[in-house]
Order: sequence, then structure tokens, then C-alpha cells
Amino acid sequence: IGLTGRGFLSRDDSQAAGSENDNYYKMNWPNNHYWIFNIAANYKATENIKVFAAVNNIFDTLYAESMVQGAYAQPGDIYGMPGRSFVAGVEVSF
Repeated sequence: IGLTGRGFLSRDDSQAAGSENDNYYKMNWPNNHYWIFNIAANYKATENIKVFAAVNNIFDTLYAESMVQGAYAQPGDIYGMPGRSFVAGVEVSF
């Protein structure tokens, strides 16, 4: 069993690229302070069978990340990150 977490405690929009008066460069983050927690478990049922499950973003936190400027991104572009998700499966080896 594993529990992972990461937090972002402060995001300062004044650090966004561009001038103070240019709203195009200001980022409108959905959440400036957040914690994301994921949990996963693996179980070896037999010598050949493993069962696993995971829950990502346990508390369904709304957050976003910024894009690096390039061919498809401009300064100030952000993209939403995924909400809560579940993964489960069985691995059989022979």
C-alpha cells in the first residue's frame, strides 16, 4: 500500500510573464493553494496472480498547471488537471 501527496502552498500571479497592466498575461488559477493525494495497493494473490487498485486525486481537488510557451502555448495558458479517478486490475503471468 502506498500513499503519495504533493502540495502547492502559494502561487503568485504577479510572477506571470508580461506587464502589470496586460491582462492577457495574467493567469486565472482555479486554486492557488492545494494538496493532491493518491493511494494505491498491490496484492499478490498467488504466485502468478497480482491484484492492484489506485485512487488518484482522492479529494477531487480542482487545480491547474501552466503550459510552457511553445508552438501550441502562449504565456498565461493553463490547463486543468484531472479530477478523481480509479484504476483497478489483475495481472496474470504464465
